Amino acid sequence: MQFLMETPTLNKKQQKSTLSAKKTKTKENIKNVVATPYDNSYWPQISQEDHNTLEQILENNLPKIKNEKINIPWEKLKGTPKPERKKLRLEYVKNIQPEINKDAHEGIFVGINDVTKLLEENLASGVLISSDVQPKIMVQHVIDQAVLYGVPVIIFNDLRNLLKRVCGISSIVVSIGKRINRESKLNLVKESIETIFRKCPAPVNHINYQRSLGNEVIFMESENEKEKPKPIEHKINEDEIRRSVYLIRTSKDRRVFVPKFDEKEVISNKMEVDETGFLAFPQNPSEVENKIIKSNYKSLVVKKLKGNPNRHKRKIESLKRKRK
Repeated sequence: MQFLMETPTLNKKQQKSTLSAKKTKTKENIKNVVATPYDNSYWPQISQEDHNTLEQILENNLPKIKNEKINIPWEKLKGTPKPERKKLRLEYVKNIQPEINKDAHEGIFVGINDVTKLLEENLASGVLISSDVQPKIMVQHVIDQAVLYGVPVIIFNDLRNLLKRVCGISSIVVSIGKRINRESKLNLVKESIETIFRKCPAPVNHINYQRSLGNEVIFMESENEKEKPKPIEHKINEDEIRRSVYLIRTSKDRRVFVPKFDEKEVISNKMEVDETGFLAFPQNPSEVENKIIKSNYKSLVVKKLKGNPNRHKRKIESLKRKRK
């Protein structure tokens, strides 16, 4: 006879008394971190309609910065000697790809470092940031600088692929400078960024909102100013400068520095004394009003942070992707 035995199952109360349930859980390390009280969550994401219109404008008006690499077939390189292959490559690329006009892409800046320098000099008129930036702290300073200088900044979806497809170079940040020609196509891009940015302004709680400098006008040198003659250079006598800056002692009987006495300044060493011989105080002292000075200071905030439990899982997934 065969007996069918069912697998034993434990209820919830019995499971709590098992050895596996009694195992100590891993302790979570919680760190207290001092953070800024201002709002750093400003992420100017635009709507889908504005994204589509801006995408079409970028595709039609952004210039070509770098051509894609073209591989020459081995059949054409096989018969040519090695020192002549470089010339053959250049000729082959010229026949297929047109030459890039360097004047066309003047005024466009690609990359975090170039855009940061442009914002520091207050020469940027608009900034585009890719939405797939990880971590966001990589571009947080770009947004803060844009708010400080009053520069329109927009989060654009799939910016890397668009720049790679149109400009031939991939980047997470791109900016349009202020110093661009009137006939350049980048003027349309700049105007469209400014109009779309009005729908997503910076919050009042932002750290740079109150001290925003706004769009300062930078006057460029006109052609007439460039044609003006240079000022005449006058020769400077170094001895005269030294005499005016440094004091030289000529004799031992005379001081080097003699302060000038002003007749208007009269210093009185006498102190007012009352009848009793003590210092006299005014009979009706003026009341000092307590002026309340408003300050925009905000105290720092303490935040509690704990480790990410999925950190190792992300590492494993990234390693699997690299192997593929």
